[in-house]
Amino acid sequence: MLRNCKYILLILCLCSSGTMVHAIVGRVLFYNTENFFDAYPDSTIDDSEFTPDGLRHWHYGRYRDKLFKVGQVIANVGQWHKPMLVGLCEVENRKVLEHLVYYSPLKNMNYSLIHFESPYNRGLDVALLYDSTRFLPLNTHTIPIELQTNPGSYSRDILYVSAIILPSDTLHLYICHFPSRRGGEMQSEKNRHYAATCLRNSVDSIYIKHGKEAKILIMGDFNDYPSNRSLRELLMAKPYSSKVTIDNASLYNLSDSLHWRQDLGSYKYAGQWGMLDQFIVSGALLKSNGWQYKPNSVTIFAPEWLLTPDKKNMGVRPYSTYWGRKYQGGYSDHLPIYMDIQFIPNSD
Repeated sequence: MLRNCKYILLILCLCSSGTMVHAIVGRVLFYNTENFFDAYPDSTIDDSEFTPDGLRHWHYGRYRDKLFKVGQVIANVGQWHKPMLVGLCEVENRKVLEHLVYYSPLKNMNYSLIHFESPYNRGLDVALLYDSTRFLPLNTHTIPIELQTNPGSYSRDILYVSAIILPSDTLHLYICHFPSRRGGEMQSEKNRHYAATCLRNSVDSIYIKHGKEAKILIMGDFNDYPSNRSLRELLMAKPYSSKVTIDNASLYNLSDSLHWRQDLGSYKYAGQWGMLDQFIVSGALLKSNGWQYKPNSVTIFAPEWLLTPDKKNMGVRPYSTYWGRKYQGGYSDHLPIYMDIQFIPNSD
């Protein structure tokens, strides 16, 4: 009850403040942080590889450096303003997120966080950091993803959050990290097909409950590309371009155009760049009044300091924390992606 009163008060204050609402822009970031473990053994998960005595010799000094680097990335993506929403994956637990918020370059940015422990045996989860002065969560839950290749075992949960975005609008947000391609793309694809089906079922339930005007934003590492069956056919995420006729009840993959680039992607495998990390939105987030996607704003964040020479192949690759099993002290094996949403007031 008190929380609801606080949210109502914030809305009233903003609406009565004379704020130039047409100028409001919010940046949305997604970042796969690559095995963001703390340095402490946890008997409830299989984290033995990332402990001081483990195979990776992961200790407090390396963990502290990783905290700084992840915080540095998020702060730099925001440029002069912090990102409003930060979706993360490959984070071990809430403690890591709290350390990131309070003891990294983010320490003065006052982020709030949403995180649930998933049943994934490696203990890596998805999570959300958000600006609580602009994003007011209403409902949160997770969608469990059982591995179809190994019944009884689970991948990372999908995180769902519905919220009010000030000055006014409701957003339905999903943060995903689909099952990996470990064991081979074809052998593991049924796991990603199942995850896409679960996600689509949830999206359909939103349309049934809230109508075709529902504003939906999906972000994540899908371990598939925009053209793969999991996303194109099962999730039914259509390629997006400025020439497409928008239907409110359809989903559109904003990262599709980046998928076809040869010189850059969010991830590099066997010398080839690709877009495993993507933003997908509902049609209503592309053309309705209120909050909507800012055209041409989807970007791969790739400053020189996030890249390192690709000695095995040509060009550069993400400057990762590990290269194989060798510690190299970088940031992540993925590059972050971001997009902007902007508030367009009703013209009436």
